[in-house]
Amino acid sequence: MNIESISLDQENPEKDLEAIKFLGRKIPPIGFYIAGLIQCKTKLSLNVIIKFLDEFYESINLKSINEELQKKIELKLYEGLLGEAYILLKGELKKNEIKDPISPPIFELPIEEKIEEIELTCSICSHKINGEQLKLLEKCDHMFHSVCLEGHLQNCISSKMFPIKCPLESCESEIQMIDMEFLSPELKRHFEEYSTQQLISSGIYGQFVPCPKCGELYGVSNRDRVNCTKCKLEFCINCERKINECRCFRNAPMFNSRNGKWCPFCALEFKTIKGKLAKCDGCGNMYCIDCLQIASLCTCNYEHW
Repeated sequence: MNIESISLDQENPEKDLEAIKFLGRKIPPIGFYIAGLIQCKTKLSLNVIIKFLDEFYESINLKSINEELQKKIELKLYEGLLGEAYILLKGELKKNEIKDPISPPIFELPIEEKIEEIELTCSICSHKINGEQLKLLEKCDHMFHSVCLEGHLQNCISSKMFPIKCPLESCESEIQMIDMEFLSPELKRHFEEYSTQQLISSGIYGQFVPCPKCGELYGVSNRDRVNCTKCKLEFCINCERKINECRCFRNAPMFNSRNGKWCPFCALEFKTIKGKLAKCDGCGNMYCIDCLQIASLCTCNYEHW
């Protein structure tokens, strides 16, 4: 298909000729083939199609869009879905904040008006979507009313579903955090907290334990204790208790020895104060060096307190 095979607008051919003459200079030959396909599948004028293609190929030359998005837009154009292609391109350019204060807007009003004539439907309720109601998913590009999508996300978060997938049954794409920007801060916080818990439970990123005081997460490594950088609490990585409450070291051989000089609660050296009573300089616990119990719980028959 070439320029000669494209039909001009019979009511206003001058605009179409003007579009080909001036705007068509930047469009590669394949662009006119695409223009012919779109014109065959829609009732859009050549003037509108050429203007969009001009901006599309200019964005490619300026590297305003990446190769992946370029392929998505081209696929929409081959299918005759100029409206969806327009939404993809406009969204990317708006995200990159491409502005020219001297030149006219990238998309002129005639294109906006024509796009409104193309019917876009919500994949949840199947009703028509206008521009203000449209919510396009980041990963799969399926379109929904923002209200419909919000209801779906609220139900999934309330049901603690993870991961949350596109509402379209045939689509397996996962909802991205950028798709939730329009949700309330509280709802987003609930999702972030629960999704974090699920990721930790899955073990994909290793094993983590929370600080017993503030909940800050720490990865389990070769260490036995952690000094929380957030609340300054020192706790045991094994039992997740405060160091002065931890008993993970009690069964170690060196602690069972009468000559042992290591605290069974925090593994620091202790000093014998009187008889069998010891006090740890690290955690402050006082306990019997024979049974390794806190002084008040010791049942040994010693008169050392």
